[in-house]
Amino acid sequence: MKIQYTERFLHDLDRLSSTQHEHVLQVVEKLPVAMGAPHRHAGIGMRKIHRSGIYEARIGLNLRMLFTQQKDCLRLHRVGDHAMVRRYLRQL
Repeated sequence: MKIQYTERFLHDLDRLSSTQHEHVLQVVEKLPVAMGAPHRHAGIGMRKIHRSGIYEARIGLNLRMLFTQQKDCLRLHRVGDHAMVRRYLRQL
């Protein structure tokens, strides 16, 4: 499964600390395996959070990553805190 990074995701990623950046990349590596295997994504807390197909993956206590699945591609949209997630969902 391919991973596609949006410009906004890359911008968000650049604003994180180096430790957070590394944690995000570790979760990104786990996403293809976790999609479609509910018992495998418990560690990253992956769940669908919007009817439009937006998923959330947990990265530590305060950091979340938002993405969608399109056939054989995972499109990464945003990474940030809970407030960013709420703002993003309000725009949909």
